[in-house]
Amino acid sequence: MAQLPPLRIVPGLLGAALLTVLCVGHGVNLISDAPVLGVVLLGAGALWTAVYSVVSAQERDRLASLSVAGIAFYGAIGILSLTGISAFSNNAVMFGALSIEGVMLFAIALIVSRIPFFWALADKPA
Repeated sequence: MAQLPPLRIVPGLLGAALLTVLCVGHGVNLISDAPVLGVVLLGAGALWTAVYSVVSAQERDRLASLSVAGIAFYGAIGILSLTGISAFSNNAVMFGALSIEGVMLFAIALIVSRIPFFWALADKPA
């Protein structure tokens, strides 16, 4: 980025960066004790990194698509935590909480992607 981002997208950038750092940090920390949880958190970190790049590029349609993918990712985590699969049922409470949190955050991102105020206006043809 050669210039400062518009102030209207700074909260999105900060939120995505914070969630990336939290997911990757905890994922790396948990990979030896709870490998499934660690891998899931690293995957979530990758999703939030993608959100950061899309918000910094101010691409609202890609953010909407990524939000739907994020809702599906976190929803699948929640469903898997309820199935009784041992890799997920050992930390079912953690996976359930992670699922609810992720679905809600990506639902908010989806809503924000549809609000025109946050995105640059299309360039007018010369």
